[in-house]
Amino acid sequence: MRKARLVDRFYEPEIIRIMETKTTLRILHLEDDANDIELVQVALNRAGLAAEVNVARGRDEYLAALEAGQFDVILSDNKVLGFEGSMALLLAREKQPGVPFVFVSGSADHEPGREKLMLSGATGCLGKADLNRLPETILNIVQIARKEPARETSDWYVGAMEQLVGVVQELSLARSLDRIMVIVRHAARGLTGADGATFVLRDGDQCHYADEEAIAPLWKGRRFPMSICVSGWTMLNRQPVVIEDVYADPRIPADAYRPTFVKSLVMVPIRTADPVGAIGNYWATRRQPRAEEVRLLQALADSTSAAMENVQLYSGLERKVADRTASLQALDQELEAFS
Repeated sequence: MRKARLVDRFYEPEIIRIMETKTTLRILHLEDDANDIELVQVALNRAGLAAEVNVARGRDEYLAALEAGQFDVILSDNKVLGFEGSMALLLAREKQPGVPFVFVSGSADHEPGREKLMLSGATGCLGKADLNRLPETILNIVQIARKEPARETSDWYVGAMEQLVGVVQELSLARSLDRIMVIVRHAARGLTGADGATFVLRDGDQCHYADEEAIAPLWKGRRFPMSICVSGWTMLNRQPVVIEDVYADPRIPADAYRPTFVKSLVMVPIRTADPVGAIGNYWATRRQPRAEEVRLLQALADSTSAAMENVQLYSGLERKVADRTASLQALDQELEAFS
């Protein structure tokens, strides 16, 4: 009874049910430090969490574990024997899509490091100084993951639209193209749960991949002819494009995609009447994006177009004010010289 009351105090009813069932959580832990491996196990044992932990001490063991069986959650250090955590996340998304991925890393003991790890697309992030919170973190994430398949599309869409309203407000306050790109690239990923997003600008007959946010590098800074680029197709045809398999679509320059994680994508034009750019969303596993996701991205692109026009307007007004001020200063100097 004493143990039950302790559980009731710290966990939600659904989490209590998970803890009290005979089902053992299967956890894959990517870590090469023996002390950290033991500390994680101690934290789980102290909480009374029934868990079968499969430890992988390097890339080969990790990949073999992903291919051998299904897990409820994956824990990973940020770097294991030269194997980057971002690549571990990418492999997890490819081999076991939908399984929660949590960074447990000393890099997350400080806010900048924690923010960087979360931007990589992980489900969660915990510093090694906070291992006492690990059982609760795992249980919360597993609870959400188990409820996710039952979530109604309409409920998700309402929540996403509320999020979009906040993004539109941010865009209305943006006063530079750089700020717009930061807002949009982050929102594009968040609205659809994508593994990457790009912000493409039309530059004559070329597509300029001006900015990106993704679990691994894409094409930031590069330019491609509009005639061979899917973002160019989107702008030239003034309509969204949805591609489930990037290697089975003739509009995709396959050689440019092979070094990347991209398997599926959505691309929407910024301003359908006369496109000035495009927004792309990418996934590391093959999926057919929902129509609601495409509509959200197009709404974001339409808001982006308005924000870009506002920036041009403000810049023009600032130039006029600066020119007018310079003219008045010159006139004052002439009057002073005359007097």
